[in-house]
Amino acid sequence: MTARTGAGRYTRAADRKVRRRALVDLLTRLDRLTPAETALLVDYVETELGASDALRSSLVGVERALQQRDEQLLAAEAAIVEIEQDRDRALAAHHHQEGPMANTEHVPDLCPNCGGLTVIRWDRLEGVSGISIDGQPLPAANLWVAEQPGPCKPPTTKEH
Repeated sequence: MTARTGAGRYTRAADRKVRRRALVDLLTRLDRLTPAETALLVDYVETELGASDALRSSLVGVERALQQRDEQLLAAEAAIVEIEQDRDRALAAHHHQEGPMANTEHVPDLCPNCGGLTVIRWDRLEGVSGISIDGQPLPAANLWVAEQPGPCKPPTTKEH
């Protein structure tokens, strides 16, 4: 598609308006046209048909581009859904993991009691080889992030 300027668009619209008025006038006098007027009528009709064909062709291109964009969006949405499902399956498998490999990886989760991160030993976090504070290495220890110091206490249930 070619870029068109606003001034060019107004000029083309004005020319088209003049041609259409003349076309209607010539068609009303069709039985009395001179050879020059007949040639002018043919020229106007051919010009209008050409403009109509160009517009129709342009419209087909725009519709095709919109359809391709819609297909791309649908494909992207389907890919997102598939990725979310893969993530959900991986998280579910991780939470149900058992055996000698259990707890070797950690997916952060919120504690249902205090809202902090769940407790995990730092030496069981994948890719973590050590932790130090002020340059002093720490031994393997449980880590938690919560509003209170230390591990949270589960809520007590009151029996009636």
